[in-house]
This record gives sequence, structure tokens and C-alpha cells, in this order.
Amino acid sequence: MRISYNKKLYSKAVLLKSAYHFTDQYYIHLDEDEKYYIVDVRAKVGNILENFNDLFNNEMLAQATREIVNKETYEIRRLMLGRAFSSTIIEENSINESNESFEDDSLFKAWSDNEENKTK
Repeated sequence: MRISYNKKLYSKAVLLKSAYHFTDQYYIHLDEDEKYYIVDVRAKVGNILENFNDLFNNEMLAQATREIVNKETYEIRRLMLGRAFSSTIIEENSINESNESFEDDSLFKAWSDNEENKTK
């Protein structure tokens, strides 16, 4: 089976992700010419599903939509990730000013081995 997709409508990333989605059941070969991506499909076992073309079209649409959403939400996701990691930063001064002292061995014990946690 051969399917072609207009390069103006879909990115190469969308094509690759869509093709990868079907690699468990099909052998997929990708190619291109000046205007189209070309997808050749062979079933690994049995025959190609009658509605495979429709399934692949839907996957192309899903991947294209994910790509759009990914681009539209990039900045907010980057800010949220930065905010999440910023709360895990340990400042050097807070460590040096701490009155607690740790023995080297206590740092290498599993949390569950701690006597306080065994009684909880």
C-alpha cells in the first residue's frame, strides 16, 4: 500500500511520529519527492487492514495537532518546569549556617532504615 502526504500540510516530524505508531504491526518505508512524503506499508503478519489508510490519516492529524499544541504551550511549560525546579535549589549559605551535623555513614543509609521511620 502506498500513501502520499503534501509536504506543505505536514512536517517531517509529524510523518515520522505517525509512522512509528504503526511499526509494531507494519513495515513502513518513508520517502519523498518535491511535493509529497511517500509512505509504503507492508503487514508484518497477515494483510493490511482495510481501513489502514484512514487510521494513518487520523494519526497524522493527531500528531500535527500535538505539534501545534506543543509550540503554543512551549513558553508556559518552560516557565512551570523552571518554577518547579527552582524550589529544589539548595543555597550554599543555608547549608553552611545549619547547626546540624551529619556523619558520612548517615547520608548513605536508606530512608526506611532510619529508626524514626521504622516506628511510624
